[in-house]
Amino acid sequence: MGIEFRKVVRWVEAQRHVLQVWEERCGGFRGGSGPPVWMHVASVGEYEQGLPVIEALRERGIPVVVTFFSPSGEQILADAAHRGVVAWYLPFGGQSRVQRWLDSILPRLALFIRYEHWLPYLRALRSRGIPVFNVAAYFRGQLSWVKRWWYRTVLPYYTRVLVQDSESAQVAQEVLGLPLDKVVVVGDPRVDRVLALRREKVPQELQERLRVWISGPYRLIIVGSSYTPEEKMLAQIIRCFRDRSELSDLRWVVVPHVVEEGRLDWWVRHSGVRAIRYSRLGDDPGVLASYEVLLVDRYGLLKYIYRYGVLAVVGGGFNKQIHSVLEPIVWRLPVLVGPRLGSSREAWLLRDRALWVFHTANELQAHIIRLLSNHEYQRAQSAIDAFLVAEQGAVARILQQLTPWLSTT
Repeated sequence: MGIEFRKVVRWVEAQRHVLQVWEERCGGFRGGSGPPVWMHVASVGEYEQGLPVIEALRERGIPVVVTFFSPSGEQILADAAHRGVVAWYLPFGGQSRVQRWLDSILPRLALFIRYEHWLPYLRALRSRGIPVFNVAAYFRGQLSWVKRWWYRTVLPYYTRVLVQDSESAQVAQEVLGLPLDKVVVVGDPRVDRVLALRREKVPQELQERLRVWISGPYRLIIVGSSYTPEEKMLAQIIRCFRDRSELSDLRWVVVPHVVEEGRLDWWVRHSGVRAIRYSRLGDDPGVLASYEVLLVDRYGLLKYIYRYGVLAVVGGGFNKQIHSVLEPIVWRLPVLVGPRLGSSREAWLLRDRALWVFHTANELQAHIIRLLSNHEYQRAQSAIDAFLVAEQGAVARILQQLTPWLSTT
């Protein structure tokens, strides 16, 4: 049974009892903590984007509930619980289910992160007089007629549309017809989130297992959220680099987007490189010295691993679109990606300055050699520094927009 089919089955099972779960978990909001702020996210990526806002609200003592749509969102449950946040699936269905869920939550205001717009909920929130904000919205100039129609339908329901940049504000006003006072440029809270990651402590086990590489004469290339296309190219490149003395100190940390036994087995048995799984290092991390590739077969470690790298290869560019490049950027790593940048605003901003696109193994190899052997590496780091300085501070601007409604509800 495939992964996607299992996700569908899981979603159907969760929807069967979703209202009862929420009603059982949310009785505490009837007490002294007051009504919660409700945040809706599509899945893990949007949760990470909204997380700095959640943290700021929790610091004020405001309860928060989070809904998600994708089964992948279940990955946030442990983190949400650790932060005192109630999280579970968004109930799917008609107005009776929508109204019953809102009756169980009674939110003081609602935040929809980025692209998730649920018209039945927006209508119900308006009918109840509950303010609702679209946070971290991002619009590019070239919108299909379907997207234009959809945005023109849903965006007027928002109290404010908080966009990432001035281009998004211009599109929202000139193309999507929103009035000037309804659109505010606040930036991307993910930048504040990744900057905060620099202060997080690395798990002791991870430090110990990487010790041989990070304390030795090696340079690490971090391959994050990878898929098969990038991995096949990388195996070819690693074999080629063995014959180049100036690159003999390179080591590779591969963190697949999905941990699949078949792909891990291919690396270990059939790739032609010396690879070992993170889970097989055991109590003797010294064995890592004998390998070229470390396969990280555990979720949740990538955000800590980037700090040890000199370059990052980020996956997804040969699938739907690249994954987040902000986590390597915050450690000043130049980034290499496949061709499908999609809606990654930071990738478009940094393209050919701190991020480069490759289509083939030869192109990827050429980028790696060039960046590790000339002054373009320093120029890339300077571009990253300027980007981070310009983009930080979104959470404070978002809270400034929410505060009038937080204090009156």
